[in-house]
Amino acid sequence: SVQITVAPALKSVSITNKADLKKAWVVGEADREIALSFTPDYYTEANAEAEIVSDNPEVVSVSGKTLSAVGEGTATVTVTAFGKTDSVELTVSPELESVTVGNKAALEEPWAVGVERTIEPVFAPSSYTADSVTPEITCEPAGIIEVTDGWKIKAKEVGTATVTVTVRGKSDTFTVTTEHAAPTLAIVGSGITETADGYRMESMQDIQMVVPVVTATTPDGASVDVEVVYGDLSKLHIDGAGMTPEVGTHTVTYKAVNPNDETKITEKTLTIGVYRKIFGSQDGSFTVTDERVAADKQTVTNSNGGYTYARFN
Repeated sequence: SVQITVAPALKSVSITNKADLKKAWVVGEADREIALSFTPDYYTEANAEAEIVSDNPEVVSVSGKTLSAVGEGTATVTVTAFGKTDSVELTVSPELESVTVGNKAALEEPWAVGVERTIEPVFAPSSYTADSVTPEITCEPAGIIEVTDGWKIKAKEVGTATVTVTVRGKSDTFTVTTEHAAPTLAIVGSGITETADGYRMESMQDIQMVVPVVTATTPDGASVDVEVVYGDLSKLHIDGAGMTPEVGTHTVTYKAVNPNDETKITEKTLTIGVYRKIFGSQDGSFTVTDERVAADKQTVTNSNGGYTYARFN
């Protein structure tokens, strides 16, 4: 008798630790080991007959699965198994000479608690990048800022602190000044437009309008109340979520104060313009040229001449 084994075809080979392999690597630093996976999982490193080679062995040399940084430059390491391939490009750098904070001036501008900013590093030599190294970021006194992700920092408490960024023993510093922010007011509703002075909404007389929804928020997450001041509440005729203002111009002012710092105030004024509807009824002979102007500037034209019917408001 004879035993015959039929193996499935190899569909793919993958380098599974590319992100780790691509991290900053300096000539002479510790060797790295490549990790592989195969599809289907019938295949393993023991039976896949994988071959690993470097296209620039003077930069990255290969011994089995072990990679060594032997010279400055770039090399592509490729694994091949039964005609399937995967590769990773690696950069080997000289020793880091310096790291500086490229956007120091922007980071030293006052910024609000709860707001996140990103440090933009500059390296010498330039073969280093923000993606290839992980910084150590500290501040003195502690607690003013926090590191949220890699090069991202967030203002956590009010104060002034010195922030130190360290990469491979090289450092740079900058000073941050954090403060509470004035609230952000959002005024939302049908037909509302933002203007240079605040917000505006318009309608013709006797048309019910939707009362705007107003919210106030701060980056530090404080609970903010909104104070509402009406120019003349009696002329707005508010009923629940609707209002039917009288003809004329009305104002509603919204004021929000950050409870963590009562000097941080935001005010927005909503101007409501309601225009006279010229005709209560008419026989179709009159054409209104522009209703949405002041009453003394509204004009109509008569298309028939002679006797016509209309009832003016």
